Amino acid sequence: MVAKKILQQLLLALKKFPLAVVANAVATVMFVLAIDSDEKIYFKIAATAFYATLFFVFVKLLPQRWQRICELAGIVSLPFYYHLLSDIDESHTRLFQLMFFDLALFSTLFWVRPFFSNLSNTQTWNHVKSILQAIGNSFIFTLVLIAGLYLAAYAINVLFDICIDYNTLSKIDILLIGFFGVNYFLSQIPVTDSQSDSSLSKGALFGIKYILTTLTLLYFVILYLYTFKIILQWELPKGIVAWLVLCFSVIAIATYLAWIDLKELCCTKWHRLIWLAILLQSILLFVAIGIRIEEYGWTESRYYVVLFGLWLFGNAIYFLLRKEAKILWIFLSFTVAVLFSQFGPLSAYRISCDSQSRRLQHLLGQLKSYSDPKKAPLKLRYEISNRIDYLSNRCSLKSIKKVLPKVVKDYETQRGLKGFNGDFAHFATKKLGFAYVDRRVLENAMADNVHKVSFFIDKQLNRTRLMLAQDFKYVLYVNSVDIKEKKLLKDGIVLSFKDNVLSLSYNGETISLDLEKIVDRLEDERKRGILSEDSFLIKKSSSHISLVLKLISIAKLPPNDKIRFEGYIFFK
Repeated sequence: MVAKKILQQLLLALKKFPLAVVANAVATVMFVLAIDSDEKIYFKIAATAFYATLFFVFVKLLPQRWQRICELAGIVSLPFYYHLLSDIDESHTRLFQLMFFDLALFSTLFWVRPFFSNLSNTQTWNHVKSILQAIGNSFIFTLVLIAGLYLAAYAINVLFDICIDYNTLSKIDILLIGFFGVNYFLSQIPVTDSQSDSSLSKGALFGIKYILTTLTLLYFVILYLYTFKIILQWELPKGIVAWLVLCFSVIAIATYLAWIDLKELCCTKWHRLIWLAILLQSILLFVAIGIRIEEYGWTESRYYVVLFGLWLFGNAIYFLLRKEAKILWIFLSFTVAVLFSQFGPLSAYRISCDSQSRRLQHLLGQLKSYSDPKKAPLKLRYEISNRIDYLSNRCSLKSIKKVLPKVVKDYETQRGLKGFNGDFAHFATKKLGFAYVDRRVLENAMADNVHKVSFFIDKQLNRTRLMLAQDFKYVLYVNSVDIKEKKLLKDGIVLSFKDNVLSLSYNGETISLDLEKIVDRLEDERKRGILSEDSFLIKKSSSHISLVLKLISIAKLPPNDKIRFEGYIFFK
């Protein structure tokens, strides 16, 4: 029955979007092959085929006279798209750019046909609803199939003692998403006016009237009361305001579109008043995000907030000034904004990298005023560490080379040496004369008692863990909750935790770490202002065992000073 339904949807999708279905099949198979392979070629082919799927759907929504030439252009563009994926190993920026480009292509589904068919607002909204319904239905039906698959795997395991490994289930998941979920979505995309369903159920109308409208009003009241508070008390808005404005705006636009189905509200002054509310709140958004940019510079996330604010502001002006404004411009302008953010001299990448490079240069100027960089304020060392980390991961070493040419040159030389596993941010701060300072280390230093000494997992821990794992035979995740005095692991490894002492026994030899003393040392380093990420890396050796404990978090709890900890043990 399931196979028959999948085949029906495949044939329907194939009839509407033949090239897109073929491209989707290639993408699905390549994603499956990528699971078992370390070769990036499968992922690159899959990503290229996924782009082709979106592009050929976009082409089929264009006027028929343009479709053939655009299909040929799409086929020609595939090698270029694949080539752009060649440098994703060096920087994830290119991958993010292509993902946003795919998002822009996907967003064209909402406006291309209404634009070229010159549809009215009601017809455009019916088309948009059909797309949204296709997304929702394909997601729900695919989710149900996957849930049924996992339930069947569980039943087979319980009844027949046959275990289907996670890797196999993941492959089946991808096949279901690709061959059923995507094809079902494609089969439901309207390509003519007659295929756009304009009817709404009573439940949907109830949701628009009493839920969506109420939420819009609630956000409206909260944000405007806060705006009046700012004006009366003459205080700067808090950073979270930007995100509240974004949430309000999304709900408000959804309400504006949904009201098209309500004759008593559509095209009234209340309908247009929504855009006035969005216009005023977008100004508040600019003030809130502007404070963050002034203090810390541009980042990609702040760039997107500003761009979204400009998108809101522009749409608000358009809908307030044009009585016969068309709603397709909401979606068309979104596509343009996404493309604008990824390419050219004003892209998110260029603006954020240039801003953070200038910020780093300014901070390094402040560091030079200290004869001993280790004695520079912890916050200054943290900001330098953070900027270097951002630039090396989100931009490239080229962006840092202008600021720290000698450090980059030394790093590139040593990176080619065998056994060198250094992370650039750590390497650079060491060259500058101080240890890398993580955000959690800064928070620990600002804590007022030992119970707040902690180091929570973040991206830096993952990098450290990968580097350490190359040099040790065993990697064990440990925490104070799981280890109940003694815990027997594989290969005769025994872990124990008693009286705040963590012990590891292997081949008749035992190494012990007094965690209470470690917490006391961390507290002492915090008071002296020398707490660093390396403080949470504890090394110990015996005649046959070499051990490193990398702490994620550690705390001494009242009233009996019991130690709670979490981390990784590396040993050989």
